[in-house]
Amino acid sequence: EISKKNISLNYKVDLKKFQVSPVGISLKSDKKFILKIIEKKTNDKFFTILFIGRFEKQKNLSLWIETAFLILKKNSNIRFKLIGYGSEKIKIINIIKKSKYIKNFELIDKVNYQDLPSFINKSHLLLLTSYYEGFGRVVLEAMTFGLPCISTKSGGPEDLITNDHNGFIVNKNNSQVLAKKALFLIENRNEYKKMSINSLELAKETFNFETISNRLINLIIFAIKNK
Repeated sequence: EISKKNISLNYKVDLKKFQVSPVGISLKSDKKFILKIIEKKTNDKFFTILFIGRFEKQKNLSLWIETAFLILKKNSNIRFKLIGYGSEKIKIINIIKKSKYIKNFELIDKVNYQDLPSFINKSHLLLLTSYYEGFGRVVLEAMTFGLPCISTKSGGPEDLITNDHNGFIVNKNNSQVLAKKALFLIENRNEYKKMSINSLELAKETFNFETISNRLINLIIFAIKNK
């Protein structure tokens, strides 16, 4: 609904005249296997926070790194993994190098799409700090493997993340609150486990290809009948 409202506002289209269909993803995950991984992650000593995407201004990665530093001031047993490339990558690398936390960061270039599950499964939480996101496909990809997600209020992620259910939505440019929410999940493992399972359930039940296909078919039928 948030994506639909943003499209209506930006393109001045009547809300009643269109529908937004979510994006399906082709990454496969076995629910029983992911539940076992969630159980293991709940007891992990070290916690990995993940970013997947382009290193561009839209992603506001300076805020991402600022949030990471705040988290590390409270808990040094955190690892940060950033996957992707773009015009701001050198800038982000230099910020990390100038800090005392360089050993807590791992930066990886673009990986093959089908290899993403291995990286997601080794992570505990997805963090997004974008100014704007479309659908927020990376959020759904993370949820498919049981990751709770924390995102700035940026559009698409708001249709996927429900506060205190499978993650948190935070106002833009608020590194203090972003860090606080991440630390809450790190320090409250029962809540982490609950939100992990809720993320997995949402991805499996609401955003699987069969459900999305049926929704598209119904939209087409509706459009034909009401043209």
